[in-house]
Amino acid sequence: MSDVSIYVALVSAGAAVIGAAVPQVTGAVRDARQARRNRRADDALLRRQACLDLLRAVGELRARVAGYYEQRGPDMPAHLAEVRRCLADTQLCVASVALLPPGSLANDANAIGNAAIALTDRAAGGTGISLGAMSGSPDFKELDGCVAAFRARAEAEARV
Repeated sequence: MSDVSIYVALVSAGAAVIGAAVPQVTGAVRDARQARRNRRADDALLRRQACLDLLRAVGELRARVAGYYEQRGPDMPAHLAEVRRCLADTQLCVASVALLPPGSLANDANAIGNAAIALTDRAAGGTGISLGAMSGSPDFKELDGCVAAFRARAEAEARV
């Protein structure tokens, strides 16, 4: 008879422990899932912001280079310095995109960075600072192509 009461006590205790643990385990699983969703949302937000920052920086660089070609006078060195500052900002944004969690945007961002360097080098090389004017006109084809490819890939990844 005492064996039965011990078994009943053990089964009752086990049921009580399981009954108390189930809500806690369920809550822990729910919290872990929510944390994963939050992390994915945060990663998407960081990726989106890094992409927008890069597009803003390269757009500003493009506008500065276009304006630089239209400048005349003794302020050419100051305008060139602004173009180089925009290039530095663009390169920082390229690095920011490259440091994001693995994805295919890093290659396209690096292509933008290389095209931005080439554009800036062409602008600096065409400067007639002593004359206070630029020779030629800006060629944005390479940069525009890289930006279009980056934008398309970024939009495709944002939809996934």
